[in-house]
Amino acid sequence: DSDFIPSEQKGLILAHSRMIGPGRETRIQLLRFQAPEQPGLYPYLCTFPGHWLIMKGVMVVGDDEAQRRVLLDGLSDQP
Repeated sequence: DSDFIPSEQKGLILAHSRMIGPGRETRIQLLRFQAPEQPGLYPYLCTFPGHWLIMKGVMVVGDDEAQRRVLLDGLSDQP
């Protein structure tokens, strides 16, 4: 019933969806939320065991296109 949301990390989670799929009540879900106002890079991933390896990304939040590009350039410098 946890939907694989780690309880110790709940304070860091901006938004989440319920588990979906053939054995679940829901087979599709639309997730809408307000992006943070603070510019930055916000990682996201699927917490279902093993899925985080390919189901992950980064949401880029910036005040304008130039700031977003600077954030993205910094992201490409990371290992």
